[in-house]
Formats: sequence, structure tokens, C-alpha cells
Amino acid sequence: MKKTKLIIIIFITAAISALGTAALDNFLGIRFGTRVVLPAEELQAYRDTQEMYSKLEYIIEMAETEFFKEIDRQSLLEGAYKGVLEALDDPYSVYYSSDDYEYIKEINTGSYGGIGVVVTPGKDGRIKVISPIEDTPGERSGILPGDSIVSVDGVAVFADEIDNAVGRIKGEPGEKVVLEIEREGYEGLITIEIIREEIILKVAKSEIMDENIGYLRLTMFDSKSYSEFKENLDGLTKQGIDGLILDLRNNPGGDVDECIEIADEILGEQTIVAIDYGDGKIEVETSDEETKLNIPLVVLANENSASSSEILIGAIQDSGSGTIVGETTFGKGLVQVLDPLNDGSAVKLTIATYKTPSGRNIHETGIEPDIFVSLPEELPYDDDGNAIDVQLEKALEVILGLVEQ
Repeated sequence: MKKTKLIIIIFITAAISALGTAALDNFLGIRFGTRVVLPAEELQAYRDTQEMYSKLEYIIEMAETEFFKEIDRQSLLEGAYKGVLEALDDPYSVYYSSDDYEYIKEINTGSYGGIGVVVTPGKDGRIKVISPIEDTPGERSGILPGDSIVSVDGVAVFADEIDNAVGRIKGEPGEKVVLEIEREGYEGLITIEIIREEIILKVAKSEIMDENIGYLRLTMFDSKSYSEFKENLDGLTKQGIDGLILDLRNNPGGDVDECIEIADEILGEQTIVAIDYGDGKIEVETSDEETKLNIPLVVLANENSASSSEILIGAIQDSGSGTIVGETTFGKGLVQVLDPLNDGSAVKLTIATYKTPSGRNIHETGIEPDIFVSLPEELPYDDDGNAIDVQLEKALEVILGLVEQ
């Protein structure tokens, strides 16, 4: 997928003034002795810009001189940057401070100190847990998909400042963090104390199930998802599996490019997704026959399968390349670009919507499975005391039927 670059330049009056007459000579006008002649249009643009940002400068100076507590100018500017994106009324467009962005890079490239949960801005203004990462303190503490994080170490947190909340949850391995959790069906808040650990991310895992069926779980789409997916898929196919269950439950999405590469390993020659940039430009991503999966496929999905997960699920469903089992997906039909800035901060901005190969816009509606199976409120257990995954059991039943055909 072609990378789209976003450049945000924030002018304030002090910066404009610092340009000086010489800079204006070079870029805007022509010098005659001690005078500079500017084209009327460019002069008006300069005046408009100066007037626009002089208001911001005035507010900052007023806060610095008259606010009853000591404040830091950089903190005010950070707040202004965040405010620009918050004004878009889009929870997925976010400004990351340099510390926040460093954390994002850590998550996407290997390991970090924390508890191991994937979160997203909730529609109710809360920070929603997409899923705890397997075999992490978050999972072992009992945090569940769908939980809402209300506070971190006694400080209230909200979806519009999710980067601040994530920064509070992150920390040195061995240190304690206390979360207050809101859970559907429970009265009051649940307090959970967790000791942070080094979280080493592995986004794909696989195994051979009964009747020679391969199982491959993909927890997110990050910079190494395709390589891990391919390694696991190759390992399964070398063992001669008769069918594949691809588990995308609680997968929040991520890197669209990685998703496209994975889709190309599964699908034949077809459209994967159509990305609409809103200016008349539509980018269509396609797959070819070269690496098509030639065994029966069942995909597991639930309400926390989002974004890039839904791109893959939609492409599989629309082409009849596999059967979708589980629950209706999250419904995030938007595409973001993450652009690093020179000072180490970054901007994540929604730049497009997308449609499935058949033309469906799934934003806020999600994708309905071919076979609906919800998890019961109280999980059943087998004779050994292990919880029974009824969705996985159904997926196995469906794929065995397809293998026998």
C-alpha cells in the first residue's frame, strides 16, 4: 500500500516574527532598497496567519503570567497540539508526545515494560480493553475483553487521553500498578493490582488440532505479523494439514500493509480492499493466485475483531474463501496514517475509509459471521476442569464438515 505522508506545521506569532524581513524577501517578495514588495495575495495570507496565531500566543502568555499555579509553556503547547486533533471529533486521530510515541514504537517492535493489554478508545468515552495479551500479567490478573479502565493508580483516565493512560500503565518490570475496572454485569468497580513485567510480543502461534486441522491465532497486525504468520502457516502446511482455523478474535487490527500481505497468502486473484481517501482517489489492493490457500478455511471473529482484522475477514467472506464463525465484528472501517515529527512526537490521523470487495462499508456496523456463535456468560468446563471454547468447538465442527466434502 502506498504510504501517505502527513505534515503538520504549527505556526505561532513568535515563530513567524523570527523569520524576519530577509526570510520574507526570499520567499514572499522582492526587495527595493529598504522596502519589500509583496504580492497582495501573499501579504494578506501572511496577515491572516499572524492574526490567527496571535490569539493562541496571547492565551499562552496570559496563562503563563496570570494562572495561579506555576505552568510550563511546553505543556501548554502539547495541549494545543492535542486540541487540534480532538476538534476533529475522531477518537482515532491522536497526537502522541515523544514519550508516548516511543512507547508505541516499543509495542510494535518487540518488548516493553507493562502489563500486556491491548486497548482502544470506547464509544462511551472510556478506555476499552480489546484483549489481554496471552501469558502476561494482564491476562493472569483476570482482565477481560470488554472491560473499561476507569483509573490508573487512582488517577481517572478517559478515551480522549488514551495516550496518557497508556503511559501510566507502562512502567518498569517489577513495579506495581493499580487499575480500577468497570465490567458489564457487575455493580461497582473492580480493583486489580498488577506487577509489571517485560512484555515480549509474539503475534502468531499455531498448533495441530484433532483430525489434522491446523489452528493459527493472530493477535494483532504489527511490523512483524506477516513474517510470523508465514512462518506458522508454512510449518502447518509442511505437516500436511487438511484444513485451517484462523483465529482473529480480539485482534484490534494495526498495520494495513501487513494485513494485505497476509491476505495475499490466503486469497486467489481478487480485490482485497478498496481504500477511499475522500477526494476522489480510491486505491484498490488486490491479491494473486500465486500463493492461494488451497485447503478449507474457517475464520473465528468476535466483537473485538477490528480494523485490519475486518479487512481480512471481509475479503475472505465476500469471495467465499472461508467460513466466518463467531460474533459480529467491531465495525472500524477507517484507515489511519502514523507520521513521526522532527521532535520525536507523532500524529496519527484518519485519512480514509475502506470498503470490502463487494462494496460494503462496515464502519460502526461490523461484519456479521456466516455462523453466529456467542460465548455463554458462564463458560462450560470439561471433566478436567478446563474451560470449553464453544466458538472454537463450532469452528472445528464446521471445518471437519468442509474437509469431508
